Amino acid sequence: MRDALSARRDSGAEAVAAPAASPRSLDRDLLGYVNQVAEQIITRVEHQRQILNTVLLEQTKRPEGVSSYCPLVSCGRRRLLEHVIEHAIEVLEETRKAFKSKQLETLRKELTGALQKSRTS
Repeated sequence: MRDALSARRDSGAEAVAAPAASPRSLDRDLLGYVNQVAEQIITRVEHQRQILNTVLLEQTKRPEGVSSYCPLVSCGRRRLLEHVIEHAIEVLEETRKAFKSKQLETLRKELTGALQKSRTS
């Protein structure tokens, strides 16, 4: 680059070169950039915290409490419980005729209702 600038000066052409950045100014620029990115991350995390707090506060107003947060995400615990309840309902349905038990029928209906309610809330 120096050769190109020298050639322009020698030829009488006016050379316009960017001022050389000192290592200290580069460090300050990088430090400023890192600080700016960190501030943006902090702002975004704070925003997410506020959203989660709002959701959790709403959940505590419900009779089932905070433990019903699973509808927010597809958690493994919820899927497992739904699968087990579905299986129990199937078994109760299959054995319904064999045992003719009012208690088993009531249990099956309660499980079916709870499963449907959990999927709509």
